[in-house]
Amino acid sequence: MTASRAAGAVFLALFFTAAAAHAQERSPAAQVPEAGGWIEEGIRMRAERRDEEALALFRRALDATGSPEARAQVALAEQALGRWADAERGLLASMEAHADPWVARNRGNLDAALAEVRTHLGSVTVRSRTPGARVLINNRDEGPLPRPGPLRVVVGTVTIEVRAPGHVPARRVLDVRADDDLLEELDLVPEAPATPPEGAAAVRLAPPGAREPSPGAPVRSWGVGLFVGAGVLTLGASGAWLWRELSARDFNGQGCMVDRASGAAFNGPDCGSLQSQVGAATTLAVAGFAAAGALAAVGLALWLGAPAQPRRAAVACAPGPWSLGCAVAF
Repeated sequence: MTASRAAGAVFLALFFTAAAAHAQERSPAAQVPEAGGWIEEGIRMRAERRDEEALALFRRALDATGSPEARAQVALAEQALGRWADAERGLLASMEAHADPWVARNRGNLDAALAEVRTHLGSVTVRSRTPGARVLINNRDEGPLPRPGPLRVVVGTVTIEVRAPGHVPARRVLDVRADDDLLEELDLVPEAPATPPEGAAAVRLAPPGAREPSPGAPVRSWGVGLFVGAGVLTLGASGAWLWRELSARDFNGQGCMVDRASGAAFNGPDCGSLQSQVGAATTLAVAGFAAAGALAAVGLALWLGAPAQPRRAAVACAPGPWSLGCAVAF
């Protein structure tokens, strides 16, 4: 007998049994008046192959009553729709109610339905020692690991994937047969830290509103430094020139004179010393002014020759009374 014929036979048996039961004695579902009508309407829909609509009515009855009969009808509708793992769970849950009259009357048919469902299922136990691991079956998240028991999967090709934060996912593809009881262990390896590709330039993110550094900034810094140095030398040279002027005033004030032939000062005890001071001060002042001028010239050349900051154009437009006005800023 094929799977579809076996499922049909089980359904017909349960259909007639349920119809007779509702005619002779009310089931626990009848404690909620609407629930009994939902189950009867769902059974009629099942006979018309309207299994999705019937499933919705059976679930309403189950939510309202929680009765084993409603749970079994949900499972049988799921069986008809090929939802084998859900059908197995529902049948097992309903059949645990051994004292329920409806279950007792239909246990043989429920056993047959369960046996048919199990020809489409196998078991896979997934283990992982990776903290925070979760298992996915055919891209469906089945929850965290470890699990309390094996996963029931539909026979055929099954893809198992284990994921965990900060780890490389692991995946295996299995060929599952009916009644298989497989064990898969997947321990994940940590992800490698991200490294830029070889030859890639490092990118530094600037805070919002920050301007990009000018490529000529270092050169301009040198220029500024040379300007500062020229200023210091100018101050020093100015001091030396002041010293020269004071020494020359004292030289003249004492009536000192210079011998044109020998160049020596005479006509006073301090004339020679004052003459030496004037000469030294003059040398320092001239050297200072010359060095300051050279530094200033080099600094100016560095400042003017440094690469300029790239300029970006900004366009702003605003509507006028009769036109649209735009302005470009560089």
